[in-house]
Amino acid sequence: MKRKKRESLPRCPGRVGLLAAGLLVPVLVGAQAAWAVGRPGTGADVGPSVGPSAGGGTDRADLDPIGGSGVKASIQFVDNGTTLMVIGIAKGLDPSETYLSNIYDIRSVADGPDACAPAIFDPRDPDFILPRMFLGFWAVSEDGVGKLFAIKTRAGADHLPLDKIGTVSVRLFVAPPPTKGAPPETKLVACGQVGEGRPSIVVSRGRSDLRERGGSGVKATIRFVDDGTTLTVTGTAKGPDPGETYLSNIYDLDSVADGPDACAPAIFDPRDPDFILPKMFLGFWTVDEDGVGKLFATNTNGGADHVPLDKIGTVSVRLVAGPPTMPGGPPETKLVACGSVSESPGIGQSP
Repeated sequence: MKRKKRESLPRCPGRVGLLAAGLLVPVLVGAQAAWAVGRPGTGADVGPSVGPSAGGGTDRADLDPIGGSGVKASIQFVDNGTTLMVIGIAKGLDPSETYLSNIYDIRSVADGPDACAPAIFDPRDPDFILPRMFLGFWAVSEDGVGKLFAIKTRAGADHLPLDKIGTVSVRLFVAPPPTKGAPPETKLVACGQVGEGRPSIVVSRGRSDLRERGGSGVKATIRFVDDGTTLTVTGTAKGPDPGETYLSNIYDLDSVADGPDACAPAIFDPRDPDFILPKMFLGFWTVDEDGVGKLFATNTNGGADHVPLDKIGTVSVRLVAGPPTMPGGPPETKLVACGSVSESPGIGQSP
């Protein structure tokens, strides 16, 4: 049965205002900082916002608590076309802890399990900002009030246009990087959308929990994000053999996740609007020495490869068992895990 199309859900508006902060805090640069992730902060209903600049404009985000953190924040953005200035105030922070803030791409969301997380991973995407997501650390007073000030400039190849930012977070610093070059461990405590007044599009999200097939011992979770032009797929798996090669395919709405026909195409007529057979390949997995696999794939309208999430029924993990049996054909594979794809409600998102 085909799934119903989702309706856009309204975002939860922020409830806090901005107090212009004049305290400079250190700005961390480098790959570690760019990958840091945190939790939302709290804001206070105080003070005037920063006036508009000559060029890029101004915007703001009112951040709501995540996970019962009690942290609220309000963050103001001023962009003059070459420099992005960020000023924030937060309440509910623990003075004995360290907090940082990140910004996220325009397909990120401020609600649900994927709040304040990157959604664009392809460097070729013009809206890709992942290496520049880190904003800065918060300075926290004894009464739990935090202040943030950060500047991102074109001179440092770090400027981000305001219209490329979808959400912003406050995150609690939990632990230093486990290895050199890795991001620090952080926890999200507050999250908010930048610019509540922007036009809304629908971002669809889905998930599949794949069960092993044929006693393979392989299990996986694969997540989908579809913004109407790009389908982004990320996955983690346990049980793959580091010495083997694995790939994933998606299958049409009539496919099934159980029985002898698990994870196999069921629609073969190109005239059928749900026909996706030529675009079923997702990508190859990378597997570490511990048998943990990672998958990242995107397909876009630009590559005539976009498959809407609501046309996907199942997804597989397959072991590459041999080369193609004919020139231009698919490699020989064996099904090792399969799962149905379920969708969560569409979420309104600023383009």
